[in-house]
Amino acid sequence: MKKGLIVLLTIAAFALSTYFFIIGVSFKESTYGPSTVLLWVLPFTMILVNSNLFLLPYVFKGQNNFTRYQKGFDNIFVALSIILLSLHAGVLMAASGNNVNLLVFVPFSVGIVLITTANTLPRFLIEIDSSSTRFSQATNHSWNRIVRPCSYPLMIGGFSMLLCMFIPEAFIITSFFVVLILTLTITGIRSYKALTMSTN
Repeated sequence: MKKGLIVLLTIAAFALSTYFFIIGVSFKESTYGPSTVLLWVLPFTMILVNSNLFLLPYVFKGQNNFTRYQKGFDNIFVALSIILLSLHAGVLMAASGNNVNLLVFVPFSVGIVLITTANTLPRFLIEIDSSSTRFSQATNHSWNRIVRPCSYPLMIGGFSMLLCMFIPEAFIITSFFVVLILTLTITGIRSYKALTMSTN
């Protein structure tokens, strides 16, 4: 289903560009660049990015770990597709003279990334191999201990980022950096505490 969603999002990007091309919308090329680039660079970027998702099973063929991580990779590529499609629509609207504030895509993009990261991290728990070195076992154990403590503040920070889109334009960037710094700080503190507990 997620791969199907990715395909639909990519088709939507091309459909949007085709619509703008057919109706002959004039773009502010002096500000945003050539119309050909505006129309097609992000849809083709989506193809290049998302093609990697379909190549991964062949690259990691025969590796048992990949099946455990596949849903996590799917989430990441869905998030990237949503961000690229939204940015594509925003740029086209702004370049065609509509009153679109492209600043809102900064907290939107980072918010989606944080939420996706928080949702995906628990899927990347590492199995502890008793035959590996003590250092490897300790490293993998530490990683597994900090994954969930990291996820919670990242999730809250991601939703807070999305709320930044709805505040007055003059405060968007300021609120973005405040939320980002708080999210990273709290994540770092929780990770350090979990790591300290794992070594005791």
